[in-house]
Amino acid sequence: MASSLLPMDVIRFFNVSIALSLASIAGADKSECVRECARAIELDDDYGNPWNDVACELWDAGDTTLAARFFERAKLCSRYESGAGHFPYANLARLYLSECAQQASNGDSGSRSAARYVKGATFASDEGSSSRSASSKMYLPSREALLELCAALIRAPGDTELQEMVFRMIDDPEWLVRAFRH
Repeated sequence: MASSLLPMDVIRFFNVSIALSLASIAGADKSECVRECARAIELDDDYGNPWNDVACELWDAGDTTLAARFFERAKLCSRYESGAGHFPYANLARLYLSECAQQASNGDSGSRSAARYVKGATFASDEGSSSRSASSKMYLPSREALLELCAALIRAPGDTELQEMVFRMIDDPEWLVRAFRH
């Protein structure tokens, strides 16, 4: 990024987008929120909060495919507001879980979306890292996601292979690292 603006300018644009997003709850135009997020992304594309917020707006508008792509991009960012780095993981997992619920209501077991849900909720492992402590830290947010997925599977049982996969992941987090390594 070649810009003379300071990181605080990026945060300012992002904070404006938050204010506009809150205003949109009261009926204001959401496109202004997305424009402010786009300005923040243009200034610093490694700041994850605007990517996540645009994804949420896309999801809210019904474009789940593009929303998932924005959540995936947000997962690649290295900087977030304090305590917000897990949002794109949790939001992507919720998006895929909602697809599972939709498929289940249509009579499908939803196993494909459930598998995507688990993958979306997890952090990618470092290729060079093999220490258990490093990977355990990476999976802290995903444990909650897995418990939520297990609860969904209990409420709507269907695919026993998927259920076995989920229980394997809970019992052996290292299995998850191996299963999703590209």
